[in-house]
Amino acid sequence: MAILILLLILMTTVAVFAIQNASTVTISFFFWRFESSLAVIIFLSLICGSVMTVLVYTMSKIKASIDKTKASKTQVNTSTEMINKEDEKKQPQ
Repeated sequence: MAILILLLILMTTVAVFAIQNASTVTISFFFWRFESSLAVIIFLSLICGSVMTVLVYTMSKIKASIDKTKASKTQVNTSTEMINKEDEKKQPQ
């Protein structure tokens, strides 16, 4: 029930925002011109920013995972080398 109330409040807020920002604005980018409602422009900007944030966050997580995997492999190789050296010392010649 609480989620339904929060959704209704959010929907009402979005509707009021859209009504108050219904004026038409012109966006110019190089040779491209676009006219739309201010609310739509703000919403599209919010979506683009959110997508870019998710992409940057995902890329950083992937890089951290790769670095962790490389570090783990290096640690395993180092441990294996140390064990091999100890075994060589223990074996009679």
